[in-house]
Amino acid sequence: MKHKFLFFIAVGLLLNCNLVFGNTADDFSYDKQQLQNEFTDLNLLEQTVIENNFITLSEMQQQNMISSQFSNLNLTGSLMMEPALGIPGFW
Repeated sequence: MKHKFLFFIAVGLLLNCNLVFGNTADDFSYDKQQLQNEFTDLNLLEQTVIENNFITLSEMQQQNMISSQFSNLNLTGSLMMEPALGIPGFW
């Protein structure tokens, strides 16, 4: 009786591990070209800030430096709000 119980526990654990760890192939795959395209505008904005003596966003808006070249970036709205708990995000 004890051996049957241990056998069923072992089979149950193996099946559970297979379900949990068996389908993780797509979790870490990404399209490298799409990732580079998404960072293109951000890199351009960073380069503009450095070239203009580390100008701030409000100064860029006052001087009308934010043109169509940065149209894909969301420079207004929730991204410009104070970060949650004072912890800034990666972006």
